[in-house]
Amino acid sequence: MSVSVLPSSPAALSKSRWEDIAPFFDELSERPIDADAIGGWLQSWSRLEELVTEAAAVAMIAYTIDTSDPDKEA
Repeated sequence: MSVSVLPSSPAALSKSRWEDIAPFFDELSERPIDADAIGGWLQSWSRLEELVTEAAAVAMIAYTIDTSDPDKEA
């Protein structure tokens, strides 16, 4: 399975739902891991985790600043 390149910034994931992000995790879970590929796999995992975590933090901050805006709720 080949998934398109990860977004370049967490902002690109700001309106994403699980259905939008899951293919990236699926691709990683299906990618073969051996001694030659482990470095690239770990780099991809780390970048994906970084993007998702930062996007979630930004969304939480936006929500806590304005809890009256239903569009900012999770």
